[in-house]
Amino acid sequence: MRSTSRWEATDAVPEPILTSIQTLLYMLIQKADPEISGTLPPPGIHAPLWDELVKQWNAIPAPVRLSVELGPEVISVGRDDREVYDYISDESADVKSHDFGWDNENPCRQVEVGRFRVDFRPITIEEFYEFWVGGTSEMVPSSLPANWVEDADEIKVCRVRLSPGLGK
Repeated sequence: MRSTSRWEATDAVPEPILTSIQTLLYMLIQKADPEISGTLPPPGIHAPLWDELVKQWNAIPAPVRLSVELGPEVISVGRDDREVYDYISDESADVKSHDFGWDNENPCRQVEVGRFRVDFRPITIEEFYEFWVGGTSEMVPSSLPANWVEDADEIKVCRVRLSPGLGK
């Protein structure tokens, strides 16, 4: 039987938060330099024209519906990013047109997707928890998501996965 107690987040810090903090610290270090008026773009990349982008974004009308129906469709998933290209040190290597990706995104493949409806805003952990607890649908998994754990009569969300053997 599923626990109906409220979930609690563990003390672990989510990895996306850690990388955001690292980026913020890098930006603050640049900002501390009196010779720099803001953060530096990567070499060879020019800063976006933010004022123009704001005008474009503000001109986009708000959605008339909260969700949209998509599919069926055949889509490409992943990319053909060969690892050997990551180690080319030749300065003539063309990195601007190279498509970099995560190791688990290889190779590019075609996947058939059925018709589905998706909201324009992502769901929260709490919304998914309520969906999971009340799960009468065949679409609701009977087991906990991989990063959730049952602790006594509570369900907790683990935000960082340790490698096997760590923390023992």
